[in-house]
Amino acid sequence: MSLERERLERQLCERLCEEVRLTVRPDGALMLRTRFEFPDGDRFPLHVSETLTGGVRLSDRGHTLMHMSYDHDIDAFLQGGRGLLLERLVNETGISQDGGEFFVECPADDLPYAVFQLGQALTRIYDLTLLSRSRVKSTFYDDLADLLTSLIDQDRIAVDYRPEGIPNPEAYPVDSESKVNHRAFRCSCTAYPTVTRHD
Repeated sequence: MSLERERLERQLCERLCEEVRLTVRPDGALMLRTRFEFPDGDRFPLHVSETLTGGVRLSDRGHTLMHMSYDHDIDAFLQGGRGLLLERLVNETGISQDGGEFFVECPADDLPYAVFQLGQALTRIYDLTLLSRSRVKSTFYDDLADLLTSLIDQDRIAVDYRPEGIPNPEAYPVDSESKVNHRAFRCSCTAYPTVTRHD
């Protein structure tokens, strides 16, 4: 089968245009509907307004962070590492941020590019929710198990090891313990990740 470039290009343009709609809200504001959506199926609400310089402003009007707040404490969520990642994403994608609002300002002719720019940026910002502690913890232990079994035979690894010969060993859990050449190596990540050798 040979691909007909012009026909495919025409179909792409037609279908992409079908998926984009500008509607007028009851308050008179313009809203752009696209196929960009959150995992629950809600579409990104992208608002279009005129700037003082005669260009256009495409904005989420704070809806992305509001959507994220359904499952996360946003103030706590955006501190530390995730806050730094958000700042980096804003800089990398070239969008702007004001409070909880993400937006792009551009000449009216560049609105199609701005739609993709902001849509991709909001998708990446929402993906920061995948870095929740519970999800990162579960994948960390998977990665740890893969690393250990790549270095040591699985039958030499004791998971959830409790040290012997000490009072109350349940108070001192060790995530993984292995003996290699009569030396014990212990990996504990409960409080602070450590790997120690016990001769």
